Amino acid sequence: MAKLQAAASGYPVAILRFAIFVPFGIYFATAGQHWTTIRKHDVLQHAPYSPSIGHGELIAARWTKTGFYWNFAIWIPNIIFPGPLVFLVGVFDAAIATMLSIAVNSQTKHSPHTFGACKWGGAETWQVPNGTESFFTVAGRLNATVASPERMCRDYVQEWQYSMSIVSLYWTIALCNLFFSITSTVSAFKSSTPQTFRKNMFDSAMAIPRLVFFILMGLSIIPVIIFRCLPIPIKSRFRFGTRYTVRATEVVPPPNEIKMRMMRPTPIPPSQTRYDTYGAYEQSTNALADFLNYDILVLLARDLHYVDLINLSLTSKTMRDVVFPGTDHAARSDHFALYTCEPDSKTECWNCTLQTCRGCGFWSNMPQTSTLFHLDACEPYCSSCYFSHVCARKGKVMDNTKCVCAPKPPPSLWKRVMFGETSARNQAGGAYARTAASRLLCAMCWEMGPDEVARRREERTKAELRDPNRCKACAKCGLALGRGVRWWVHSQCGKECRSRLHLPWGILGKSRDEEG
Repeated sequence: MAKLQAAASGYPVAILRFAIFVPFGIYFATAGQHWTTIRKHDVLQHAPYSPSIGHGELIAARWTKTGFYWNFAIWIPNIIFPGPLVFLVGVFDAAIATMLSIAVNSQTKHSPHTFGACKWGGAETWQVPNGTESFFTVAGRLNATVASPERMCRDYVQEWQYSMSIVSLYWTIALCNLFFSITSTVSAFKSSTPQTFRKNMFDSAMAIPRLVFFILMGLSIIPVIIFRCLPIPIKSRFRFGTRYTVRATEVVPPPNEIKMRMMRPTPIPPSQTRYDTYGAYEQSTNALADFLNYDILVLLARDLHYVDLINLSLTSKTMRDVVFPGTDHAARSDHFALYTCEPDSKTECWNCTLQTCRGCGFWSNMPQTSTLFHLDACEPYCSSCYFSHVCARKGKVMDNTKCVCAPKPPPSLWKRVMFGETSARNQAGGAYARTAASRLLCAMCWEMGPDEVARRREERTKAELRDPNRCKACAKCGLALGRGVRWWVHSQCGKECRSRLHLPWGILGKSRDEEG
């Protein structure tokens, strides 16, 4: 499709369009003046003068205006448009050329073709109807700027000459567009598969909406440039006011309702039960469970990893009651976490927060998603710190306060349609590239596989970002955050993170007034 885009009509048509800018403008101005004179005076529109004179000037005035602005607007796009769109441009060019040809036909019948025909009384005797005054005599007398018949006659000759040249060149432009577009489209169809050709045709159809979009984007940048050049006191107050309004309109999501599933007791198989002499039921005994008391477990824990005790407790129900009894589960977990694993490398599993270390954990390169980035890098600010350190920050004149450090998500369908597949991928950072970080996982999470771990961690991260108890103090001044708007600032660039993953409002904690 590159050949189709590059050689559809190309530079020859652009040169012709550039060459007729000035002649087309003169033709447009002259036809407009003539039609204005005829429209204002009824005597020039009826007998004894032919009505086709006014009709031809009307067509010329309207379509020279359309053609002049169209030729100027389509000059550059005609070079870069693909073949199918160039065909549409050629069709519209042909329509303009057709209407101008109709106007030229009318002018040819009623206007001299040389300036010499207007001299020595030629303007007064040109096509005199029934011995009355000529059209140029009456038109010159009614037009204050052109008083003499000869001057009016020369204006009509000039208009006819320009019209002949413009119509000839414009038909050349229209035919070149049609020819090159058909040729390039047929060539692209023959040299590509049907799927590729359909995709290229769709991209071609979206070229005009893309052009309009980029024009509107360019116009929207003008107010931004003017705003960035304002003094900081004005910009800071305007930024704070607009951002406060936006954040105040965001709705805090309601807490998710958690429904507990009804648990049914699992019957113990007869092979695992026994009865005493009185017929009473007793659970099967386990010699290892009888041997392992708390003191023995503490001694063993010094040479084990925390995940080893977890696996030991999963061998049977009896062993679970010995290692992590239900009545003392929290205390046992804290004690075993204190004695197990390597003391210098103890940490939490990146996924499940279970204690692990370098000896029992596994390193895995997990993708740095947008949610994880916001959880790790964004800090809460109070309103006063946000205003003084973000809104009123001193930087470059054209600098803004929006953080763009977060990893780019995959491009949406709208971006792929407007920018094209390749451009959308480049905007998202290559092939949806995201910074990969090495994460330490426990043995049980490692066995799940990277896809399942990433899915579970993503769900947990979203819940943590929406937890109102996660951040209660301002990261800048250290004072407690109130119940109002939450401002989130990136810790490295110092700009505001505007992601909707963050909680927009603080609903817990003391306010700054209560803190004082």
